[in-house]
Amino acid sequence: MIYLKIAFLNIFRNKRRTFLTMLVIVSGITSIIIFGGYVQYMYWGLRESFIRTQLGHIQVYKKGYAQEGNIDPLQYLISDYEQVRRLIQEVQPEVRAVSAQLEFSGLVSTSEKTTVFIGKGIEPETDYLISSAEVIRRGRDISQFDVEAGILGVGLADSLGVNPGEFVTLLTSTKKGGINAVDFELKGAFKSGIKEYDDKALKIPLSLAQYLLNVREVSKLIILLKDTDDTNMVAQNLKSVFERKGFDLEIKSWDELAPFYHSVVSLYNGIFRFIGSIIGIIVIFSIANTLLMSVMERVNEIGTIRAMGATRPLVLKSFIYEGIIIGIIGGIIGVIIGIIMSYLININGIPMPAAPSMTRGYVAYIKLNPQVLIYGFLLALVTAFISSIFPARKASKMKIVDALRHF
Repeated sequence: MIYLKIAFLNIFRNKRRTFLTMLVIVSGITSIIIFGGYVQYMYWGLRESFIRTQLGHIQVYKKGYAQEGNIDPLQYLISDYEQVRRLIQEVQPEVRAVSAQLEFSGLVSTSEKTTVFIGKGIEPETDYLISSAEVIRRGRDISQFDVEAGILGVGLADSLGVNPGEFVTLLTSTKKGGINAVDFELKGAFKSGIKEYDDKALKIPLSLAQYLLNVREVSKLIILLKDTDDTNMVAQNLKSVFERKGFDLEIKSWDELAPFYHSVVSLYNGIFRFIGSIIGIIVIFSIANTLLMSVMERVNEIGTIRAMGATRPLVLKSFIYEGIIIGIIGGIIGVIIGIIMSYLININGIPMPAAPSMTRGYVAYIKLNPQVLIYGFLLALVTAFISSIFPARKASKMKIVDALRHF
């Protein structure tokens, strides 16, 4: 302990140089914490955006839908979906809502224009929960009391030139290969933030979609949980329940359905590691310079304590202790200032422009978590240890006679 005390006193011999070194460490760690918190918010925001734009936490299909559903979706429908819904709600208290959907496509037209669409038959009473990231831009959303009504993506509504209160016609193929058409009143236009989706999407009540396709089944059940962290646990439980019951169903969690999310996470993880390595290099050179200057100023002191019997390992340890103490103090101060700066930034947030392929911007915040704070502190500690090795070795290898000549 005496050597730690001596090392602590030694780092404040030259207060100015120590202060500048601390400033570099604190600035680097604060930057890491703020950027890391921003990255964590990006992950959280992107994840919740996917989940609440018709994806949900878990989706349930008939077996084979995930592989062949895009080719012929009407051949992979869930017939007993009400029974499945009740079972899910009974066995999983973590479930907030279960919403049925029927997917289809075809042509949508007015008296003047016709274009293709990607449609969904929805249950309005639960759909608003799993599509809370979508915003109604014109008119209103459909309710459970609307029968022959629907909403379009803003891009699709603009391309058709229709407004709320006007009627449009849907034309599509039924499950048995026939052709059917219905008219519905446009209630509103929604915006999800994804232009490609808004240019083709429409929603109508599930009952109207079933009438249009001449079916009573649904394409999928979308499960929204109370907490995203429960996703894997609930998915595994449901798989076991479905196997015991002999249900011909398969399950996909949100992260299996969102490859773009994982691409963004990989990108930002790479950037975060790169920035962390740059800051680490700066901290290493800063602390190494401080300790090296300290060694050069204390050559006579090193010679004296060596002449009095101090061993080379003891001298080596004393300078490494100094570097570690600088890292610990700088890391603690950096973490504290990083937390304070994060709270100050979160008062108003950071206005951000729309990302590629998105149609609206957002306000970003700093989302701190223990991993980011621990990473920042460990970065300071590890780089301080590494940077102290060379000056410590230089001090420990000094010959006693050469060191005493500096008197």
